[in-house]
Amino acid sequence: MAVSAEFVEDAENQLLELLRGEDVSSFSVTIVCGNDKWIISTTDTESGAYCIGQGPTFADAWHDRQNQILTVVKHPMKQAS
Repeated sequence: MAVSAEFVEDAENQLLELLRGEDVSSFSVTIVCGNDKWIISTTDTESGAYCIGQGPTFADAWHDRQNQILTVVKHPMKQAS
């Protein structure tokens, strides 16, 4: 499957904007490539919200990540009676 240059450039530009625009201590980015598959995750370490995506190319994984925004749900602690 051919990936358009615009699709790739858009993903790369968004990654650079994320890295340049955020406080380094408030987010993390993980990029893994292996077995013909890319996996990218981003996490807002302050809120716990994270995104993860995967695909055959960096651009596919990046754009898949944006469609899967997840938030960590904190359950209230049970109090002993």
